[in-house]
Amino acid sequence: MESRYLVVSTSEAVATVTIDRPDKGNSLSPDVLAEIEGTFTELGADTDVHVIVLTGGEKMFGSDDNKERIEALLETLKKRGK
Repeated sequence: MESRYLVVSTSEAVATVTIDRPDKGNSLSPDVLAEIEGTFTELGADTDVHVIVLTGGEKMFGSDDNKERIEALLETLKKRGK
């Protein structure tokens, strides 16, 4: 999956997804959330990946208003069984 806002690396059975929007404080716009959802769905289908770590690059994870957005995304993924 081509990504504009994320950097994905895999080592052994662990995939690390890094939000790469330092100019915006790694905030979670609708476009970033869509990329995270697509990336998690793709990684969830990969039988070689057992753990997915979501992190932010360049000194911060994201802005304060992102907590609710992350919780909503995780709830969506849970409902899909990913």
